[in-house]
Amino acid sequence: MESFKLNKSDYKLIGGYFLLTTIWLVYKFYLEDYLLSQYFYEIPIIWAQTFSLLMISKWLIDRYFIKKENIIFLMLLMLFSFWSVSFIQMLLCDFGPYQDAKLTLSNLPEMGELIIGNINESVFNVCIPLCLISGKKYYEYQLNQLKFADAQKELELKTLRTQFAPHFLFNNLNTIDALIDQQPEKAKEYISHLANLYRYITENKEEDIVTITKELEFVKSYIYLIQTRFAGEYKFNIEGNQTVEKYVPTGALQALLENVVKHNSTNDNNQIITTNIHLKENYIKISNSKGETGTKKTTKSGIWNLQKRYELLTDEKLNIKESHDFFEVKIPLLQLENHHQ
Repeated sequence: MESFKLNKSDYKLIGGYFLLTTIWLVYKFYLEDYLLSQYFYEIPIIWAQTFSLLMISKWLIDRYFIKKENIIFLMLLMLFSFWSVSFIQMLLCDFGPYQDAKLTLSNLPEMGELIIGNINESVFNVCIPLCLISGKKYYEYQLNQLKFADAQKELELKTLRTQFAPHFLFNNLNTIDALIDQQPEKAKEYISHLANLYRYITENKEEDIVTITKELEFVKSYIYLIQTRFAGEYKFNIEGNQTVEKYVPTGALQALLENVVKHNSTNDNNQIITTNIHLKENYIKISNSKGETGTKKTTKSGIWNLQKRYELLTDEKLNIKESHDFFEVKIPLLQLENHHQ
């Protein structure tokens, strides 16, 4: 909070409080048999006292608490302001034209009683409206923080969703170029699957999550491209209920399959990297055999990316297992109720 400013809704809240206070004072004055003229004299004075205390408190909090963080000086000035305003109110009401007592030094209360009584009077009058305004400001601050957090989350998700490696398109164009000369019909089919891939990305670029059915359609086109491009080095099996009505982050399966290709290669023509995709009731398990990895150290950015997306979308986490021979990832299936809004 940069400053303690009152907006239009704050003044409406203050006005509502004054209205309720006025109703209560009218009823009190009625029970105590006040003259009608006293209603029009003392109620405005009480209004002025409360509003003055509220404005002074607002100014002091803004200047000495929010901007300077000087709590001691703030408390001293507030006590002095509370006493001063209440003392003026006492002079106007208790020794005003409708009272029999004349204002003299002899009929003033004792100094200690005067100070404590006036401060108590001010605290009583300003406490409720100040608490109402402060509570409202705190609520608005928390709401703004949530909106900011949501905006940051959406920005992060958009950034993560767009991390579909640029070299992927370059590699596929090279594959198409080779197929056109050797297998033109195969090239057409390859282009069709590549178009399906980018159509899916375009249609779902604003979606945080998609159904399993949609994701699998996307993945099958991706698998076709990989198997065609690498001519049998990679094998993919999909098992389980492919029509389950649950969700995954958009492009989650593709990211995991890309991870398999990126981090597993083979120079042995007889070795095949096998990846099994098991669809269970509450999760999908993707496990793959390992091949010869390159000498370049891998960062596994695809796994990190997916973990980050799950953190932003839900409390569910990835389950990763790895050994010398295999790598396995379990990703939770999401339902709309456990997807953060």
